[in-house]
Amino acid sequence: MSEGERNPLLNNVGINDDHRSGSMTEVERHLETYKTFLGALLADKILTSDEQEALQDMEQDLGITPLMREQALASLGWTLDDLEEAKEDGEHMEWGDIQMEFVEHKDHEMVFFRRPTLRQYWRNGVLVRERAEHKVAWSELLYDLVFVSCIATLAESLEEGFSFFVFPIFLCIYQNWQLFTVYLNLFGTTDVVHKLYFAVMMILLGGVAANIDNVFVASEEYEATGEAPHACYWRFALAHMLCRTWIFLINVWAVLVYNVGTPESHYLRNYLRIWLITNIIPAYIVSVLPFVCSMFFSRPLIIIILWTVGPLLDSFASFCGVIFLRSFQTRILDALGWEHNGNLYFIAFSIEHVAERTGLFVIIVLGEGINALVFADDCENEFWQYCVSAMVLLIIFSLEWMYFDINDSVRTHAFRRSAFTAVLWRYSHVFYNLGLVVMSAGLALLMHAIAAKTEYDDSGSDGEHHATPARAFWYTCGGVACVLLFSTIIHASHLGKFSGHVFPKWIRLGARLVVIPGLLALPFLGSDWESHETRTIAVIFGVVSCLNILDHIKGRPVLKRFRPSASARGMAKSH
Repeated sequence: MSEGERNPLLNNVGINDDHRSGSMTEVERHLETYKTFLGALLADKILTSDEQEALQDMEQDLGITPLMREQALASLGWTLDDLEEAKEDGEHMEWGDIQMEFVEHKDHEMVFFRRPTLRQYWRNGVLVRERAEHKVAWSELLYDLVFVSCIATLAESLEEGFSFFVFPIFLCIYQNWQLFTVYLNLFGTTDVVHKLYFAVMMILLGGVAANIDNVFVASEEYEATGEAPHACYWRFALAHMLCRTWIFLINVWAVLVYNVGTPESHYLRNYLRIWLITNIIPAYIVSVLPFVCSMFFSRPLIIIILWTVGPLLDSFASFCGVIFLRSFQTRILDALGWEHNGNLYFIAFSIEHVAERTGLFVIIVLGEGINALVFADDCENEFWQYCVSAMVLLIIFSLEWMYFDINDSVRTHAFRRSAFTAVLWRYSHVFYNLGLVVMSAGLALLMHAIAAKTEYDDSGSDGEHHATPARAFWYTCGGVACVLLFSTIIHASHLGKFSGHVFPKWIRLGARLVVIPGLLALPFLGSDWESHETRTIAVIFGVVSCLNILDHIKGRPVLKRFRPSASARGMAKSH
């Protein structure tokens, strides 16, 4: 039987001589591979320049002819015209329901000062942005090291004793990180002046880190004596207000010196002016005012409430400002007598930059958990200590794997789904990272207790061994439960991008919710255990590891939703 008689499809599409010299099974396998790869690339209806290059390389390697390409597209329900429309076209592109327009953003050369420009924005529903992805700069990585100090100080203060100040202090730390990240996302550029912005912000954040421990000490002293040094509170409040003021000033400066080199940039500057009036200024006032008021009180409860209300009002004012601007933008411009061209402009975030910056902050907080691996150097049973440390390390590793496996694609990100999922994703990270901080403090206490107990048992001393504080178990179990709860919310806010899993998404997320009550009950259930500390770590290690494995069990390595249709497979293997 000739090749054409055995497979009419191969005879019609015109396979080259290299393919005809090979076996028919190999040709069919290449064609099937090409269809699967093509379907994967076209799943989001976009064919980027990198994907076009990869597709061309595969066509050359497999010897795919134009007719074979047309047949493969037809089997996937596509035409050659659809393929051309999916390619990035000059300055315009469609990404699903989003229309994009690309502009050039020049910030590659270091200069002393470059006037800020809005890196991405909406114009009448069209997303105008730079073509290249907005990457995190080296200065941002250096800047993040200050937050390592802030998080480490907060976790060490928690180890000394619990205080409700942990929540408002963490809110202040996260707010400073988030607001500066928003500024960099919108106006960040490469010049000497922006380098100085980082330097000033790092110095001010150093003041925040230096005063965290003083707040906890003052809180403990108040509980013991009914009095506390008032300066410990207002120093932290002042340090935070200075950070918030600096972020406010650089935003105001960016609007005042905005680059108006193009006709549209003139209208954008007018939009940014009303954005300043309706969003930045009100948010700054309502966020700083509670901290100013707290400087006149010495009772911890009142200060905790005021410090918590400040960041919350900041976010609420920004949210209300956005809604107000969406509804009355043109009316405000007309009332103020500022020129506009009838277009509606809105600020847009560079999703890849936000996702990368958020991931880096998670890494910072996860890194604090590594400190829990430090144990007493003079312990006799070092092998056992290394085994427990390995379990702690694997707990952190599993949590990292579970988090970053759901945040590695900007195309399925919560920001692209809806405004609700974007807000949900953004604020879920506050509690997710707070849970990591509390968990790290608990793991550190448990590791120190295990090391001290091992040293006590090996020494044969008749003295009394100090019991492990109960907060160590509550920190660890409650922190992991909080992390699992909000990782579930973060995961659910994204579009369902996983495929090929043995278990559907609702089962994988539901499993996390099921184990949360058990983790919260663990401090009660294991209170009578011998070696309670080690067994608590072992149970958490087993639970987190099983959830991680459940998240990554897959069937066939080929993505199921990208497999060719049954008719296409039958055509390729037809008689």
